[in-house]
Amino acid sequence: MMDTSNSLKEKGLFNQIIHLTFIVSAVMIVAMGALITYLVISRYLFHKPIGWVLEITEYMLLWSTFIGAAWVLKGDGHVKIDLVINFLPSRIKRQLESIMYVLGFLLFIYIAWHTSLETLDIYSRGILSVKMLKIPKYFLLMIIPLGSLLLSIQNLQLLGINISQEKTGSMSSII
Repeated sequence: MMDTSNSLKEKGLFNQIIHLTFIVSAVMIVAMGALITYLVISRYLFHKPIGWVLEITEYMLLWSTFIGAAWVLKGDGHVKIDLVINFLPSRIKRQLESIMYVLGFLLFIYIAWHTSLETLDIYSRGILSVKMLKIPKYFLLMIIPLGSLLLSIQNLQLLGINISQEKTGSMSSII
């Protein structure tokens, strides 16, 4: 797990939102583990499986992924293949990072826009999930545009930090 002590000291509404999303995502992941444990115990010890548990944990997996992704991006925690990049000069590394932040911003704005349109369409038609709980489908999907918007903003923030480091020549950590 990444060190979050610096994020507690950071100011700014967006940084506070990102830290809150980390906490919510972490709580969801712990709750998923507890629910799955409950399901296994009820199924194998008491022979009474609880049908809704698996459905809820599926939704929690979707939500925890999209709600926590911007925090992971902020902490540079996403998997990356940097075999070639490690051999490049620092200046070129920062320039490539800037290009990646721009591409990430554009990608996640695109995803946020199109999934917002789809989510609004599903909301207007009143579509429910086809599983046991019959939850409004827009509620399940609205995290995709929201999480994508947070990721796009985080990419812009990291781009700004990267550009300011380029101007000052600093190679210190961006967190």
